[in-house]
Amino acid sequence: MMTEKMKVLIPYCGVGGTAMGWHRAGFEVVGIDIQDQPDFPFTMVKGNALEIIGDIWRDFDVVDAAPPCQPRGRRTPRRR
Repeated sequence: MMTEKMKVLIPYCGVGGTAMGWHRAGFEVVGIDIQDQPDFPFTMVKGNALEIIGDIWRDFDVVDAAPPCQPRGRRTPRRR
């Protein structure tokens, strides 16, 4: 008997660090990001996570949303 993998939706997926953990735990992974993420190793939907998630979140067993920390992000200008 074959069982379906549980599915995790990862808004703000970035390059996939969190996603890889879910994958290694046996989950099917789908990410959402507003920016192109060519290195994301799983299925990805490009767009605004807040707009997309409302339509599809019920199709997943887990939603793991961790918005980027703007003050610590690499693209945030540093103040001295």
